[in-house]
Amino acid sequence: MTALRLPLRLVTCRMFKFCQLGVACAVLWAVGASGAAAQQRVLVERFSGPQGAGLQRAFVQNLTSNGVTVVSDAEVSEAAQAAGVDGRRFRDQDCVALAEALSASACISGRVSRARRRWGLAIRVTNGADGSSLGARTWGGRTAGALRSVGRSGFTRLQGVLAQASAPTPPEPEGDPAWYDPNATMEDPLDALLAEDIEPEEREMGERARHEALSVAVGVGTLHRSMATTVGVSCEVRGASAPPGCSPGVAAAPEERSYYSGGLGGGEVGFHVDMYPGAFSEDQDLPQLGLRLSYYHSLFLATNSLDSVGQPISVDTSQSELYVGARARIRLGESRDEGHIFFDLGYGQTNFTFDIDDLASLNRSFILPPMEYGYVNLGVAADYSVVPVYLNLAGHFAYRMGLGVGDDARAIWGVDSGLGSSFNFGVSMTSEAPYVAEGAFLRLGLEYSLFRSSWGGNTRCRELPPSGGCEPGALWEPWPYDGEVNNIVPGGGIEDTVNDGYFRLHLAFGYSLR
Repeated sequence: MTALRLPLRLVTCRMFKFCQLGVACAVLWAVGASGAAAQQRVLVERFSGPQGAGLQRAFVQNLTSNGVTVVSDAEVSEAAQAAGVDGRRFRDQDCVALAEALSASACISGRVSRARRRWGLAIRVTNGADGSSLGARTWGGRTAGALRSVGRSGFTRLQGVLAQASAPTPPEPEGDPAWYDPNATMEDPLDALLAEDIEPEEREMGERARHEALSVAVGVGTLHRSMATTVGVSCEVRGASAPPGCSPGVAAAPEERSYYSGGLGGGEVGFHVDMYPGAFSEDQDLPQLGLRLSYYHSLFLATNSLDSVGQPISVDTSQSELYVGARARIRLGESRDEGHIFFDLGYGQTNFTFDIDDLASLNRSFILPPMEYGYVNLGVAADYSVVPVYLNLAGHFAYRMGLGVGDDARAIWGVDSGLGSSFNFGVSMTSEAPYVAEGAFLRLGLEYSLFRSSWGGNTRCRELPPSGGCEPGALWEPWPYDGEVNNIVPGGGIEDTVNDGYFRLHLAFGYSLR
């Protein structure tokens, strides 16, 4: 027994070393295969079917970024012409001839199909050495955008197949029969691949990756306004109706002017449109730049006050807001659920107006001017899907450079008033409603705008007398002044910045086209 142990140990040791050598060889082969796939020269024919050209470009770019050399179309065309074959759509036997002429190891073909609201892309690899099929992969979904993932995963999914490819060996001596029939026709294997079902994970990723091209929403809501300021009125002009504080020798007395909506404010309706022209095509070549349009208008809005003799009066009131501008968006991930950052530049106008004839009937102490705020909007926004499909949160902030407050407002509170400025911010929650229709959504939004304006100069009468200036009984009373009409005495007119705030609550139903 003892004599047999030594040889057994020797055999065991040698087997162990052999196994180690085998493992090392296997590792080296795997690394070499991976490196070979990344150093190959391949031919990529023009993908057929709708959107084939764009998908081919994305796929080729993915291959080259991973170290695969793709022979140019010009070289393929020249070699195909010399070999007498079709360089755009070559058969398996054509692959051998072209691969030999161009020192390529594989020919790659692709086909796009579209049928019954389903898109598919099949890519097949043919061995350059003998024209045999090495394997294929498919991509698919309900939109063409689902196929664009080939630009990210094309090399990764075909890497193992490409590792098996090899360049042609020198041709056999003349007289040997060819293994194929040059005139034979056979069914394109890509047709069978495209007939197969695409895995749900691939389809879902593609749908969520598609950019929104058009979003239209209509809704209802409320708008609450809050504004208050103190004006210094002329004791001399007011006479018997002067406010408390007027006494002999006092030129100006303070008087409060304010507007507060009741409850949540007045009702309004509106619509909102976002459109990205570059995202309408199937390829969505330029989905980042878009246009925005929104409009809101009040419903049955009126202001209750007192007339010049103290009787209740209802003043017809109207509120509206128009905005038009450009928007740029940056996606933060591969799918829209991962969020966006938006940048806005546009023009807007917010009006809160009263009927001029009704306003003329008011007691002077209640007169507020119609406001027509014009502004240039500079904004930034962001969104993120907390729960994909069902809950997207968004927020925005904007600075609005004022362009004016309107001629009527300047006539009533100061003809030399400044341009003003504004801040706007808000949040919204959006839930897609695929149970209603594909692309439908519901949105609840809260928004606050604060307009800040400084006032200067005297008022302008509704009717100017021949001598100029304001008659004592005119509706738009002058602020107290000394000699020069714009030289307002201390305490007269509006000395502080006026803050005019608007709070909007809106519920909208909309549709998105992707």
